[in-house]
Amino acid sequence: MLRSTSVRALAILALSAVTFLFGQLKPPATGHWEGAIDIPGSGPLKITVDLEADEKGNWSGDIDIPAQGIKDWPLSGIAAKGNEVAFVMQGVPGDPSFKANLAEDGKSMTGTLTQGGGVVSFKLTRTGEANVSVSKSTSLSKELEGVRRHA
Repeated sequence: MLRSTSVRALAILALSAVTFLFGQLKPPATGHWEGAIDIPGSGPLKITVDLEADEKGNWSGDIDIPAQGIKDWPLSGIAAKGNEVAFVMQGVPGDPSFKANLAEDGKSMTGTLTQGGGVVSFKLTRTGEANVSVSKSTSLSKELEGVRRHA
């Protein structure tokens, strides 16, 4: 009886550890990515992308394109399923959308950027943990709202 109880307790402990470890795994696309968009005739355009998902699977991310003065531009439409990753720079002329495939080792992704009817390739390499800088919108206090005047 004692042996049966011990075996059962060990099995429950092992199952709990496995469940905990799987719960801690981050989706494969999560991380800080650095690389470039291949612009024909101009050479590479360096970019960095940060992607992360919360515990409910909601994604957030941002992109930096230093040569264009873009820093922490919020990404939308982020989707990651299997080895496929997609995201969009909403509000930018030409509606730039990125679609990529993660390498089997999860250390890089390659894909295409479609913008204004043009298509170019890009490649990113994971260099660390995600550092999404997208600021959360907060409501203004009554003091900062100002006064609305009707005409």
